[in-house]
Amino acid sequence: MTEWVARQLELLRAQWPDLGYDQAGNWVRIPGWELPAGWTPQVVDIAFQIKEEADQPPYAFYVNATD
Repeated sequence: MTEWVARQLELLRAQWPDLGYDQAGNWVRIPGWELPAGWTPQVVDIAFQIKEEADQPPYAFYVNATD
């Protein structure tokens, strides 16, 4: 884990202490993300990848599928 990734995790955990982290690929999962009124479902888990360095653009976000 690079110093950059460690710092980003520290910042994220300050806001979402129950986030999950997978060091293989630097994936972060934030459970229980509340969506705006009128969306179904109203609460989802989201995941995203922290890139190794600050100057790399984000790749994607993942939102769990619903029935």
